Amino acid sequence: MALNTKTGLSTEDILIEDIQSLFMDCQVGSCSFVARESNKVACTLAKLCFRDNFMVFGFDDILRCIGHLVASDLG
Repeated sequence: MALNTKTGLSTEDILIEDIQSLFMDCQVGSCSFVARESNKVACTLAKLCFRDNFMVFGFDDILRCIGHLVASDLG
C-alpha cells in the first residue's frame, strides 16, 4: 500500500485517507488485500455495524459470532 499517494474528495477517498493516517499513527508496517470470502469474520462484523439494532449486541454476542465463524471456516 502506498501511503504517500494523493487521494480525491469522494467518500471512498476520504475513508482511505483516514485508514492511511491510522496506519501511520499506529506504525503499521504493511497490509495486504484479503478477499471477503477468505475473511468471513471481518465481513460479518462490518455488515453487523450497519444494522439498526447493532447496539443491542453485547460483547459476548460478538465473541460467540466470531467463534462460530472461525469454527465454520476450520470445519
